Amino acid sequence: MSLKNMSIRELKNKVYQKGIYVDDIEDYISENYEKLSEYESNSARNLAEKKKSMEPEKLKAYLMNKGFDMDLVNKIMNEE
Repeated sequence: MSLKNMSIRELKNKVYQKGIYVDDIEDYISENYEKLSEYESNSARNLAEKKKSMEPEKLKAYLMNKGFDMDLVNKIMNEE
């Protein structure tokens, strides 16, 4: 499983599909939220950079469909 450029939500779903219990996933996320949040921000920025040729509204929808939080997406869109 490639972990490049994923939202926390997408990462949680992928790990769950591999058979890890939801409680274990939630515990891990809670214990490592700061690092995962930084990872998620970097992932969203990387995706936005790769897709910079998209129209802003389509890019915003793309990032949100990938599971990124609306606040994070808006922050990244305002950086552009």
